[in-house]
Amino acid sequence: MSNGSLTATIVLDKPDHVHCGSHDPVTGNVCLRYRPPPLASADAAASSSSTELFGPLRVTIRLHGRAKTKIKRDKEYDRGRVPLFSMARLVYDGPLRLAAGAVRLVPFAVRFPDTVAPTAAQVQAFPRCFDARDARFDTAPDQPLPPAMSTAYHGFTQTFECFVEYRLGAAVAMPGMHVSVHCPRDEDGPLIAYDRALPPPLALTTTAFGSSGGIDPRPHRLGGTIRVQSKHLLPEADRPRGFRAKTKAALNPTAYYPVAVFGWSCAVPTQVCRDENATVPITVRAWPRFEESTAASAAAAAGGGDAKMAAMPEVRLLRCAVRVTAHTRARAEIHFVSCHDAEGHEDVAFWSSRPDPTPFREADGWTKTLGSVTLGRRVPSSFRTVNIARYYRMHVGLAFALPGGETRDFKDVFSLDVLPPLARAQTEAQAPPLAPAVAEDPMPMYTAALAAEDPISPPAYEEVAKPPKYTAAPT
Repeated sequence: MSNGSLTATIVLDKPDHVHCGSHDPVTGNVCLRYRPPPLASADAAASSSSTELFGPLRVTIRLHGRAKTKIKRDKEYDRGRVPLFSMARLVYDGPLRLAAGAVRLVPFAVRFPDTVAPTAAQVQAFPRCFDARDARFDTAPDQPLPPAMSTAYHGFTQTFECFVEYRLGAAVAMPGMHVSVHCPRDEDGPLIAYDRALPPPLALTTTAFGSSGGIDPRPHRLGGTIRVQSKHLLPEADRPRGFRAKTKAALNPTAYYPVAVFGWSCAVPTQVCRDENATVPITVRAWPRFEESTAASAAAAAGGGDAKMAAMPEVRLLRCAVRVTAHTRARAEIHFVSCHDAEGHEDVAFWSSRPDPTPFREADGWTKTLGSVTLGRRVPSSFRTVNIARYYRMHVGLAFALPGGETRDFKDVFSLDVLPPLARAQTEAQAPPLAPAVAEDPMPMYTAALAAEDPISPPAYEEVAKPPKYTAAPT
């Protein structure tokens, strides 16, 4: 006969927290609730509220991760399953005394490994399941753990789903007890948000994240020249008047209108850390090139340096637009002789603004600094693993306003490396203890009780006092 049921649930201390690296442990509690067996009589049912569960208890936490893809091919789906790691940790081994309806909390703390930890059989199966020659993916057995992510792409020619997930499960056992234990399955456990951690010293690096692990402060630069030649560079009295003069000026503008040349540049970082409040800064410069401008040369010959500056027209930054797209590659296991793969993209951030209408000025260094898109913590960092790869591209568009209502537009697309959040300063001494929980009751552990040399045993049959004979009973 069963002595009731024991239900275990996992409650995380920070369910929305992004755990970075192995120095950021996952903490929480395993909540245990005891329910006595249902009884038929009313008196027994009333007394069941004071029933206690008493016995040995073992609680084990299981943390595991996997990467999975599902690609539609014709009317079928090709799948790619890659187990990343699986680890178990004993967090409690001791007695349990729990009243009916009460809750017992078993705290735990478990850390992620630094790299994937497949079994030997899985490492040998990778070359048979996936093409190791494809440089777009990484099949190294000691690669860093990829960040948790999930995406679904439904395009006109390609449809696929892929995810990298980390879940926490629990195993609860009461040896020798007739108790029904209900634990969440590993695939139904709570999801853990994870990403790799940057080292505290942010060193200069020229490679993408994954090789040296730092931030490259050198931005991506795009630039060019703006050439202005129109009647607005001339004083009002010197502009062509009449139909004939305007026609000659339109057919041969070089002979009638001076030229003003500006150089412009835009600096955008190529590596950005994902954060809730971090914005991608953009620096735009537009400065006059006097040596290439005939308008400035003529004005300088006539009136000096101040006249040279006054002859140059004003240039304003009319608009700045930034768009970040995430590109995801997924591949399935080898089907016959080929490995089916798919790729899709989606917009993860967009920002557009009309900056301050004031022109570029020498007092400001001919510079305007803008704070553009914000990459939240829900955007996973760039990574490559066995069957999934994710990278980002940034689209930048600039529009300059010139005299006479003329505008010049410039666009560029370049790669953007999204890095994990900045590493938090947490030392090993500050980290929560990862040792198994110690029992509060002064009782021996279940394993120690089994190994006792002098266990308590019932008395022998001969030592039990015998009842008096029937003839010796009083009449």
